Amino acid sequence: MSRKSEFRQVKELIKENIEYARCGLFNTRNIIADYLVTLFDGQYFTLELCYNYGYFEVFGMNDEEYQTLLIYYERYLAKYYKEKEDEENEE
Repeated sequence: MSRKSEFRQVKELIKENIEYARCGLFNTRNIIADYLVTLFDGQYFTLELCYNYGYFEVFGMNDEEYQTLLIYYERYLAKYYKEKEDEENEE
């Protein structure tokens, strides 16, 4: 799989799991030893999810890729909250 394909896969996994990771996306290893589940472990990137505290950790990205992914995460998270708000208003 190419680097670009892996990047798209990481984005898709973030989208699919956003409800479990609403507290952030980080590119540094946590120092508390939180339990993490590996969602993706490719040749270039690794994406992990901490269900207990609701955040993603991503590794293998350069600064530009990380910033691009962070913007994607923040935009998709805002969309997620908007959809939840709309659902509550319909009830």
